[in-house]
Amino acid sequence: MDSGCTIYYAMVIIVISLVFSLMLSLSIEKQVSLVTEDTLIKTVQNSLDDIDYENQIIEIDNDFDSYSHGVTLLVYTENGQLIKGKTPKDFPAYTPLSSSEIQEIETEQHIWRIYDLYQNYDNGQGLWVRGIYAMDDALHSLAAIRHVMLLILPLLIVVAVFTGFKITKKAFEPVSEIAETANTINSGYDLSKRLPLNNSEDEIYQLSETINKMISRLEE
Repeated sequence: MDSGCTIYYAMVIIVISLVFSLMLSLSIEKQVSLVTEDTLIKTVQNSLDDIDYENQIIEIDNDFDSYSHGVTLLVYTENGQLIKGKTPKDFPAYTPLSSSEIQEIETEQHIWRIYDLYQNYDNGQGLWVRGIYAMDDALHSLAAIRHVMLLILPLLIVVAVFTGFKITKKAFEPVSEIAETANTINSGYDLSKRLPLNNSEDEIYQLSETINKMISRLEE
């Protein structure tokens, strides 16, 4: 009986561990995605602070940072002509501009996330600011976390199963003692023996006490 409970407990622990690991992995992946998008959007929006419009002329400050927080920044004219920044290597430069939308492009070597923001000025002039984020580092970190989880998960399962076996064995010890004593009484016709009583006064205690009372009545 205790071995069956141990196997059942082990299966439950394994299933729970697998489900928990899957949920944790998906949660981390979602969090990485949200942080990446937030960084990309804020970096593009903040870059507009270095772009001025005076006397109907658009001016880009000299301290405009074309690479900030892992985001490559490019500035285009209203017609899509690049006027500031340098397209990253292996990035498909023909990618069309799309205002205020996160795009994800996968090439042979990289996965890119793009955010384009169009800024319109009073005289109808405007410009585009594009932010490009290479997902390689984020994906490598996510893969490393998953690898560590795969290494730790079997160890956690072994520890949980071993602990469950010890707990189950300890829980069934009073039942085994009751069965052994009952068999001794039954086989030897010795009604003077009584079942052992534990100190917890739980269901096992109540059962043993009830059986002892029954044996006492039989002995009388």
